[in-house]
Amino acid sequence: MNQTLFVTAEVSRRIGVSIDRIIRAHRSGKLPEPSRAGHHRVYTAADVDTVRRYFFGAEMEDCAAGHREAEA
Repeated sequence: MNQTLFVTAEVSRRIGVSIDRIIRAHRSGKLPEPSRAGHHRVYTAADVDTVRRYFFGAEMEDCAAGHREAEA
């Protein structure tokens, strides 16, 4: 089963938060580190949802679900 992976820049664009804010959240320990491929963080769809919830909370989950359905 192939799983789509995203790098930090793609996560940043998808959720509308700067790369720097995402990295700072990881470095501070407030957001769990995703897996790495070499020196790059790689995010699964579940990781992207975790990042989105960290920055926007539960109110964005309904909006994100609608966005994912539109992409499918």
